[in-house]
Amino acid sequence: NATYAATKAFANSFAESLHSELNGTGVTCTLLAPGPTVTGFNEVAGISNIDGIGGSLVWVTAERVAKEAIQGMACNRRIVI
Repeated sequence: NATYAATKAFANSFAESLHSELNGTGVTCTLLAPGPTVTGFNEVAGISNIDGIGGSLVWVTAERVAKEAIQGMACNRRIVI
């Protein structure tokens, strides 16, 4: 958990810095942080009974995540959750 949390914090800080530093260059940076996404990964990893962990989770489709990510990039958002 410590490594996972530290990695997420680094990715967020890095994306925030890049987003600012790239301003005006024509290049953008958008961090995608979708939360629980239906991909089949959990079943393959043997953790398919995870949806009750941490309370009521709202799982979204990969298609929805992709659509919202592209919309966020098109709007030059720093982060898409």
